[in-house]
Amino acid sequence: MDSDSLLFRLVWFIWENSKGKIWKGAHLHPFHHTELEKLIQDSGFKIKDKIFSFLGMEVTFLLSK
Repeated sequence: MDSDSLLFRLVWFIWENSKGKIWKGAHLHPFHHTELEKLIQDSGFKIKDKIFSFLGMEVTFLLSK
């Protein structure tokens, strides 16, 4: 998840304070998709494709070694 997005933070806040109370205080590391891309590439993988979903809150990478 691109937890750096404003929409994600708003959804997470609402979730934490309603049905998702068990997640209150859960550890989330906010990543922007560009940070993830750098980590992936620094690990020796090549990004073949990048797919955004859930209004840009989630990113899926198709990788090759």
